[in-house]
Amino acid sequence: MHNMEFTIILVGNGGVGKSTYIKKLLTNTFQQQYLTTVSPTYQSLVFNSNRGLITFNVIEIPGQEIFTDFTGYYTIADGVISMNEASTGISMQQWIEKWVNKVKQVNNSIPIVYCTNKIDCTKGKYYTPKGANGNNWFKISCKNNTNLYQPLLYLARNLSNDPSIQFI
Repeated sequence: MHNMEFTIILVGNGGVGKSTYIKKLLTNTFQQQYLTTVSPTYQSLVFNSNRGLITFNVIEIPGQEIFTDFTGYYTIADGVISMNEASTGISMQQWIEKWVNKVKQVNNSIPIVYCTNKIDCTKGKYYTPKGANGNNWFKISCKNNTNLYQPLLYLARNLSNDPSIQFI
């Protein structure tokens, strides 16, 4: 058993629940009020696994359109979580793709996880982000604790090249 540490970038439009996701994982509390993130924020998430401690150093990138040039952060990332919300329509597709394309310009082989948040707010018909598939797309709800750990577990398995990793 050995400890692992990864730097993860969390991207997506404003209001999709990126900050709420991190807060839920850190404190198990749901943040109802929307607060705009205006600069990159840093949080460390530590999980026990069957392979030792896994630390994710998460850098949350602000989602507002005026905050878009964070190329320097993309160069240090081991993986990406691209978040949208369940009510996202096809008109928002270009924004989701914009975030992913910016990261891929810096590192085309970086593992990307797609998260559709707020699934508790819709009736099950979700926009599928381009590049998402059954393995790297998770429908989550920070409010109802649905699939919250799956994106990080996917990244841990992918980055360590160990599909047997489990959080315990």
